[in-house]
Amino acid sequence: MFGLFKKKNPKTLLDSVNSATAEMFRPLIKNNNNISDEKIIEIVQTVMRAFKEAAESKSEIIPGTTLIDISSHFIQVYDLSGHDFFIKHLEYEINLYLTSGLREKWGGKSSANSGGAQEDLNQACEYYEKGDFNQAAQWFRKSAEQGSAQAQSNLGVMYADGEGVDKNMDEAIKWLKKAAEQGYAEYQHNLGVMYVSGEDIDQNFDEAFKWLSKSAEQNYADAQHLLGVLYIRGDGVDKNIEEAIEWLRKSAEQGHVEALEVLTKLANTIGK
Repeated sequence: MFGLFKKKNPKTLLDSVNSATAEMFRPLIKNNNNISDEKIIEIVQTVMRAFKEAAESKSEIIPGTTLIDISSHFIQVYDLSGHDFFIKHLEYEINLYLTSGLREKWGGKSSANSGGAQEDLNQACEYYEKGDFNQAAQWFRKSAEQGSAQAQSNLGVMYADGEGVDKNMDEAIKWLKKAAEQGYAEYQHNLGVMYVSGEDIDQNFDEAFKWLSKSAEQNYADAQHLLGVLYIRGDGVDKNIEEAIEWLRKSAEQGHVEALEVLTKLANTIGK
């Protein structure tokens, strides 16, 4: 009975700070309502720590208000594009800061490359969600031309599907390659899949192997699965069952069901 009146633990200063942080940035979450307060705090701490360390290496100090603005940007990136792109984008922005200084919108000096690639991407996504594909394609192009890998990939897909633009596979491949060349595993995988499928383009297993290998080496499970299949079939690479098993195993260990099925069938075949 007396257990119903347990004394609550006093709220620490850290608890108060974390609570205020989550409350401050929560309104920026528009797409993924499953992002927890703990994740918001983690994102902010990761971003602030990265920029502070970069600033210290340059003997600079980034004002607290600027760090909040930067963190707000990355909260939106995570909300819109997920964890993997968030990490890649953070690495990109840190490298950009180290080599060229802060973006103008964060108080840095004006440069030809600073500006609204992310803002244009956000605008494009809003139009796309509303079903206005013509406007979405225009804004994706604006962002893509400023170097946004996500916009480049999305624009490539729109050209491949003829969505908001006339279907044009040359343009599709051009933009998908630009995205893949920035080193993002997802976009490398997507390009590899196009070359494997040969849908509306010439099937090219050499190119497929090239891009799927790059993606698989970054531990992208879907790419590891397909790379294993290419090794089994000898498409784009010499047939090699041992290599196939290795890549399928890596994919299966990440919970990739199809990879596990192929691996099981392969094991049964070898065992006979």
